[in-house]
Amino acid sequence: MLKKSKFHVAIAWLKSLHRQIRVTKFIRIGIADKNDNPPYFDKNLYEAEVDENEDIQHTVLTVTAKDHDESSRIRYEITSGNIGGAFAVKNMTGAIYVAGALDYETRKRYELRLAASDNLKENYTTVVIHVKDVNDNPPVFERPTYRTQITEEDDRNLPKRVLQYSLRLAAADGLNENFTTIAINIRDVNDLPPVFPQTLYKKSMNEELIPPYRIIQVNRHKYIYG
Repeated sequence: MLKKSKFHVAIAWLKSLHRQIRVTKFIRIGIADKNDNPPYFDKNLYEAEVDENEDIQHTVLTVTAKDHDESSRIRYEITSGNIGGAFAVKNMTGAIYVAGALDYETRKRYELRLAASDNLKENYTTVVIHVKDVNDNPPVFERPTYRTQITEEDDRNLPKRVLQYSLRLAAADGLNENFTTIAINIRDVNDLPPVFPQTLYKKSMNEELIPPYRIIQVNRHKYIYG
């Protein structure tokens, strides 16, 4: 570890031919720093949070390593835990940013192994990133269409001859919505008496006819709505 980068030294001597002369020289000695110390982090564990819908290139946190050697240049690299390439690090600054799509429902937590290297020695720390859930999914119905059946007796106010109702149902969670269809079939109930097409029928016949003899045929009708 370098404590002092330069020294000043004074050298004095006597020079004598006919008379003594004192000579003094000042020498400056510079000491070159040797890269003999590994980088180090302030903590063994860093934690941060990020929304699952955060933009690509958004910086989650910046982790900075230090080095006792003044001449060292530290570079950063994620060595493990980066599933799906969700994050990346700027190798000169240690800024960790979003590099891929995040989904809380798929993965809620990433544990990254971050290395700091000065080209000769390296050190490691752990970065845990928690993915926060946001309201980005609409409600989901189990079926696109629901079908049911009622009888006309269930509601006497239903208009006649309507055989089916189709309802559009929406579900919303404040930000997103989804739709489904409810199909209601109206089943007829046998609640009307038979009716004749005419209220009066007339037929002439010969008195000499011998029974049994069919004089007239009358048909009845049944009204069914459904």
